[in-house]
Amino acid sequence: MPVREATAAEVTACHGPDHMTRVASKSALAAADAVAGGPGRAHFSPDTYLNQHTLLCARLAAGACADVAAAVVRCAIYPLLQL
Repeated sequence: MPVREATAAEVTACHGPDHMTRVASKSALAAADAVAGGPGRAHFSPDTYLNQHTLLCARLAAGACADVAAAVVRCAIYPLLQL
């Protein structure tokens, strides 16, 4: 199954509207830190940090989840489960 980035509508169906903006902002800070020679991470919360790849990774994971859920609803997941 190909992977795609989740849409803003899919993300905001599970998270508040400012969530993507916050993750994008923190990811940009982490990228700037990496370019400046720093460790390339930023704190999202006191116990969670992210890096410049976090936004894309999260959107790809969310897109995959949305597609798998849609495939289950369509009963189209079973061919994907065969080994």
